[in-house]
Amino acid sequence: TPGIQVLSPKKDEVLVVGQPYKITWSGYFERGDEVFSINTYPVGSDVYGTIARITFAEACTGAGMGQAAKPVTCGYMWTPTYPTPKLQIGIFNTKNGNQTGGSGIFTITN
Repeated sequence: TPGIQVLSPKKDEVLVVGQPYKITWSGYFERGDEVFSINTYPVGSDVYGTIARITFAEACTGAGMGQAAKPVTCGYMWTPTYPTPKLQIGIFNTKNGNQTGGSGIFTITN
């Protein structure tokens, strides 16, 4: 199963505490009943935080399902609440454990 490509946040991007930001990802999703877990991973830590669990219907738009279709794009509005110097976003398809993706390392500042 192809993975998930995290489109934003991008590597070296700087987000600001309190400013809404759209996390976006794309992939080929087979059923349309997927549930995505959106997680934060501070660099150098083995502890992650869950931002949200969101369904395909709530998050995604696109041309269709399956490998022959174009990739589907998904998004979630998130407002960072505290500064973090090095952070990554991970997206995990809870209906298909092989389908994951991660962002580049970015920063959240005040």
